[in-house]
Amino acid sequence: MVETLTDPKRRQFLAAIKGTPQSLPGSWARAPSCSQDSDGDRHPGRQVISSLPGSLKSAIFGDSSTRIWQMVIVRMKPLLLSPFCAILLAAQVQAQGLRPTHRISADLANQAVAAAVAKCASEGYAETAVLVDADGVQQALLRGDRAGAHTLDSAFFKAFTAASFKTGTSALVERSKSNPVLANLFKLPHLLLLGGGIVIKSGDEVVGALGAAGAPGGNLDDACAQAGLDKIKDQLK
Repeated sequence: MVETLTDPKRRQFLAAIKGTPQSLPGSWARAPSCSQDSDGDRHPGRQVISSLPGSLKSAIFGDSSTRIWQMVIVRMKPLLLSPFCAILLAAQVQAQGLRPTHRISADLANQAVAAAVAKCASEGYAETAVLVDADGVQQALLRGDRAGAHTLDSAFFKAFTAASFKTGTSALVERSKSNPVLANLFKLPHLLLLGGGIVIKSGDEVVGALGAAGAPGGNLDDACAQAGLDKIKDQLK
């Protein structure tokens, strides 16, 4: 059984509820609120008061509990909402610190390199194809029949270069002709200024790159890499 508050205690409690914010504990009066909604009917604290057992509400408020619950909520609103505000703000800060990324599946990566090698093989070229993710990390590789050992590195470097610059390597070759400073960057490890590396996009996001090497010309390597991309592009949406 819930003990009924004595009349003096009840009067003291109700006086605090009906008083000004200065008559309440300092933390109640000063606590900030994340909501400007002053409508008690929509305030989440109404469920808190309503969910109390009838005997408890009667013990605290007496017969007037149904008429003064709004006053309780108005006074308690900052105290009730402040923890919720803190939780929501923390979640927003965490979300702002993370970025969603997309990764090509292993199945699609293998399909792409297989299609690129098959395209060049059909034209008589021994080709190697490498697919990397958006960071330039190798994800799939296929060395075609009779493809030279050097094509393993050159295909990877082309894919790495395209992923790093977010631009096809043939476009970089053309740009470097009028920009000697750009050409100096290709002294860095794993960058190769030759055609045959293309970017893979999902919408406007670069999700990887495909490099092809072994054909007698960067334009031919480009065509084989493009065949690999064409194989999977409809599944990247």
